[in-house]
Amino acid sequence: MSEKRGGGGGGRYSEKEMAIILKLAAELEAEDADRGGHTLGEIERIAAEAEIDPELVRQAAAAFEAGREPRGSKLYGAPTSFRWRTSIPGELSESELAELVPIIRDVTGKEGTIETVFDSLEWRAMGPELSTEQLEIAPRGGRTEIRIAGHYGNLALARFVGAGIIATLMSVVAGTELHAAVPVELGAIAAIWGAAYLGARTLWQRIAARAAAPLEALGRRLSARVSELQDRRVESGAGADRSLPGDAAEG
Repeated sequence: MSEKRGGGGGGRYSEKEMAIILKLAAELEAEDADRGGHTLGEIERIAAEAEIDPELVRQAAAAFEAGREPRGSKLYGAPTSFRWRTSIPGELSESELAELVPIIRDVTGKEGTIETVFDSLEWRAMGPELSTEQLEIAPRGGRTEIRIAGHYGNLALARFVGAGIIATLMSVVAGTELHAAVPVELGAIAAIWGAAYLGARTLWQRIAARAAAPLEALGRRLSARVSELQDRRVESGAGADRSLPGDAAEG
């Protein structure tokens, strides 16, 4: 599972990772878009000295994290955890946060449990074999951060244990029915275990893709809605400002 990193300075980045993030941020700047190592906050300060927008550094760091191979993917053939995050300018009110709850439940198809902690919203849902999915929407320095995570380690383990049980039973049958030379029996047993492992990997790849898709879609839907709410607030404020001269004249 990837290390959870905070937006302003939680986790650490190595020198090589920092160079990649700064390079990506510089490329975004050029296109005018818009850890013993270093925190993201430290990287942002270094980027500021190079006149690179800190927001572009955060975007580059998020892109770098998305490309990082989570723990467990080499053994299982696909990640056993999913993480998605973004940061949007502006903060939401309590009523605006409440507008996001139907989106969460509609996209995931799960009721889950909702908690409001101060001015943040948290959602959690349980899946099969104790897998969990969680979401947090919280203000951070004048911005709204959306963090989504899915943890499927137990679900993946159950699939491979099941494949192991089947392979064990088939190996016993092969050992008792073949009546062949030991090398032949060992070869047959190895083939059985190899097929079981490859089958479990293929199955998990499909399950992992199906599990991650709705969470990624949820992140995109929430991001779009938060942006819409922020735009609505700005337009409402601008409308109120435009009405003031007329109100004053009328008085």
